[in-house]
Amino acid sequence: MAVPIPPESRFIPNNVGEGEYLTFSGDPEALIHEALTHVLVDTPPLAEYSNDQCRGLFRGPTSLAFLLLKLSAQYPSMQVQDQLLSHWASLYASAKRPGANSAPCGLACESVALLAVQTMMDEANAPAFCSELDRLVAEDHPFELLFGYVGLLYMIRAVESWRPEVASSLTLVKARIVEKTLGAGPAWVFRGKRYVGAVHGDIGILTQLLLTDPKLASNSMIKKSLRRLLSLQREDGNWTTKDDDDIRYEGLVQFCHGAPGFVDSLLHIRRLFPDMHGIMDEAIERGQQAGASSWAKEKPFSGMGLADDY
Repeated sequence: MAVPIPPESRFIPNNVGEGEYLTFSGDPEALIHEALTHVLVDTPPLAEYSNDQCRGLFRGPTSLAFLLLKLSAQYPSMQVQDQLLSHWASLYASAKRPGANSAPCGLACESVALLAVQTMMDEANAPAFCSELDRLVAEDHPFELLFGYVGLLYMIRAVESWRPEVASSLTLVKARIVEKTLGAGPAWVFRGKRYVGAVHGDIGILTQLLLTDPKLASNSMIKKSLRRLLSLQREDGNWTTKDDDDIRYEGLVQFCHGAPGFVDSLLHIRRLFPDMHGIMDEAIERGQQAGASSWAKEKPFSGMGLADDY
């Protein structure tokens, strides 16, 4: 019988005053500038990166290029160390990467993530991006976000948003990824386990499928899977980590596993299910309360980041 991990081994006390964890003050642009200054001072662009340093949009130089590129659109005149954000994005994206991929697919796959960012910068890179997608869809990979096929759907949507002129060239490979993912559902597995969260599990897969093709909201398998996931919400508002009886890692309140990732996903797809607004709104409210309650008491011991933060 599996033994649950003691909560005290996964969290540290949160000493922030009651209510302060839900407040925000300060000028967002100034705070972003300060944070980017720290990034560029602590991790300036290098001429070359090893494969261990490169994890696609998850972490490393390509993730920084993606961040800086996105922020450059929102703050086109912002400069850090006397250079525009687009300049820094180009430096991170143009560095040499002689090593092989440390992750073979998904958001963490360096080769396809780099080509996605480069295509966002210059549409001339679209054929190479499409070719890399073709290679990956012909292989055998998981279907989740970080290391799987729906991570590719996220990249495709990012490229289409920035370079609508290349969208038609991505139509076929996008359809192949969607078809392959649907064909493997609804019992998607990652490393032999039935995860349900936003990064490794079902709600993340459903969200990327629906944002890629909103017409899938009428797919009976999609709707049945969504209802099943909503039914897995616990009394405390959090979600189970996996759709099975294994109680290890239960109680995680992260984007990767638990309420924060579920709430974010449901907020993005809610508009596609007008007949389910009532149960989705209730699930969102309970999930937000679960996250706020957990943050008020404790912070994740593993640190701040995409997977392990609130």
